[in-house]
Amino acid sequence: MKVPKSLSCSRQVYSSPLKMQLDYGSSYVSQMLVLEMLSSGLYDKHMERTRTRLKQKRDFLLQLLNRHLADYAMWSKPSGGFFIWVAFNSNIDTRKLFKECLNSGVLINPGFIYHDHHHTVRLSFAYPSFEEMEEGILTMKALLAYNG
Repeated sequence: MKVPKSLSCSRQVYSSPLKMQLDYGSSYVSQMLVLEMLSSGLYDKHMERTRTRLKQKRDFLLQLLNRHLADYAMWSKPSGGFFIWVAFNSNIDTRKLFKECLNSGVLINPGFIYHDHHHTVRLSFAYPSFEEMEEGILTMKALLAYNG
């Protein structure tokens, strides 16, 4: 890219709109950190650990669903992403379930905020711990049993 004469001083280039166009304003230190992670293999190791952990968490949530919610809903193993979509039996009011879960300290994403399928929820396995996922599923089970 040809630098306009008005930006030819290196000090001006560093703080100019040109720098923003070239690297979106990221700092030199962060650029060097990324370079080191990519060239040393640290990034690849980190990604492998992350993929392994996410797979473990996904499989754990699927086990919990199979063990505790099979009478109330169905789902499938996701081939990607960080969520499992759960489709509840048509007699289950997911708006009510959402509110009751929220009041019990469990956050679920009801399907009605994404589409017009009112009997679905989206459960994340990326952020919550194993213990939090188990507590959340057990809470949902208790609420469903109480209301059923």
